[in-house]
Amino acid sequence: MPETKQQLRYQWIRPIIDREISIKDVLKVSPFSERTIKYWLARFKEDGTAGLIDKSTRPHSFPNQTPSWIEERIAQIREDKGIGGKKIFWELEKEGILIGERIVSYVLKRKGLTRVYRHKREYIYRKRSVTVPGELLEIDIKYGIHFGFDRWWYQYTAIDIASKWRYLLAFENRQNDYSLNFLKMLLE
Repeated sequence: MPETKQQLRYQWIRPIIDREISIKDVLKVSPFSERTIKYWLARFKEDGTAGLIDKSTRPHSFPNQTPSWIEERIAQIREDKGIGGKKIFWELEKEGILIGERIVSYVLKRKGLTRVYRHKREYIYRKRSVTVPGELLEIDIKYGIHFGFDRWWYQYTAIDIASKWRYLLAFENRQNDYSLNFLKMLLE
């Protein structure tokens, strides 16, 4: 089994290089695309096995990068006057430096010069374990059996969280007085 990507790639293209098999036959069993296999072959022919190692996709130059002297000027205005991005943009316009307002904001953010106005408070939910029976009860009403002619039975259920003890009653109605009767009977 190959241990590196380089070995794996070489294992897939080696039969093609040795002319044992064609690219079309490799593609029938390969999980990789034809373009990928051909790319690996071209890199192997150019640099050997070293060409099968992944290269960085990072750009070599940044032609549209904001000049460092403008970034320093933005930071200096921020430090001296303590104003925000839009006002810094206006100040730079007065000085004859034409740069976008959004770029000023990006520079401030990149240099860590933005203000944090609001902090969202984290809510930490702490689940409290219930160990004493009767300390916490869960009460539900559930539709029960339909008897036809618009008659229903409603099941009232109370479950003790700690002991898992259940108390069930069925009523023909689910109005408040039935709920209060159920609660009284439960307490008894």
